[in-house]
Amino acid sequence: MVKDRDQTARRNPESVLYGVWKFHESFCLLDETEAHGRAAEVKAIQAATMLGGVRKVDSTLRYMGLPFHPEDHEGEPDDTPWDWQDEGTVTDGDWPGMPTAYALDAFPDKAVFRDLVDATGAEGGTTVFNGDYLQVPVSKERELVDTLSRHGIRAIRDDAVIHALAGSQDV
Repeated sequence: MVKDRDQTARRNPESVLYGVWKFHESFCLLDETEAHGRAAEVKAIQAATMLGGVRKVDSTLRYMGLPFHPEDHEGEPDDTPWDWQDEGTVTDGDWPGMPTAYALDAFPDKAVFRDLVDATGAEGGTTVFNGDYLQVPVSKERELVDTLSRHGIRAIRDDAVIHALAGSQDV
């Protein structure tokens, strides 16, 4: 899988965007700014229809990597038709990443993470193909919001952004 670009350590977010990802029947959560940035980048990549367009998008990406390595299309002209759904990382389910995985790295202060897990009964999971994720029960929304609030973190629900992060075309 193509790695995400921005994996630098940060302070705890001031606001967290969360929403339901139905595939895991779980809340997903991550820094609000990062969530909007990732969703916009996924949409921009998906909107490209020519290799030249996706190459141009690549130079603007901050959070996401392309669903291919540039050398995979080396030597192909910019006017070559391109469809993101034809890339191997997409057909294998590796791009974009699972939204439920973002919570694992959302809080550099692990006390917030531990409190969130304790309050919501969240459990870690692993998929054979896509790795680790956090499953936060959708029945524990109040506990999720209250825990973040106790740590001074504002919680904003937006299921549409979560679906966009997952590459859903239904939003």
